[in-house]
Amino acid sequence: MKKAIVLCFALLVGACCQGADPTAAHLAKVSKFFDITQMEKTYETSLTAGFEGAAHMGDTSAMPEEERAKMEKALKRVKEFLVTEIGWSKIKEDMAKVYAKHFTEDELDKVIKLLDSETGRMFISKQIGLLAESMALAQSRAQALMPKVIAMMQEEMSK
Repeated sequence: MKKAIVLCFALLVGACCQGADPTAAHLAKVSKFFDITQMEKTYETSLTAGFEGAAHMGDTSAMPEEERAKMEKALKRVKEFLVTEIGWSKIKEDMAKVYAKHFTEDELDKVIKLLDSETGRMFISKQIGLLAESMALAQSRAQALMPKVIAMMQEEMSK
């Protein structure tokens, strides 16, 4: 009976502490994981590639050169704004808490050991380039669908 009470208490404490802030040691392991996986580079590549792809979804070839230049300048300004406001330095702490919520310290130790090998580092270095290429491919395919998407939207809006 005593064991059952202790077990229930342990489960209750564990459930209550689920949303607790991670320890400094846990966050240090997440930080090491971020360093090994080049998370800053991956995050900012993803952030800027996603924005650039969305910004260039429409066909600008018919746009006058002066207007296209203005648009490019505006896009550059918005991109710089995004990196300043939600770039890695602004989100790293919150992102670390998210990773700490999903990975135990033991799991992080295992992942770090795996990725901090020659093969792991090679994989990570290729992933960053693959991310950019994959996003470009998906955006290219999505751009090809834009006329149909616009037509569908117009059709639905006219109902």
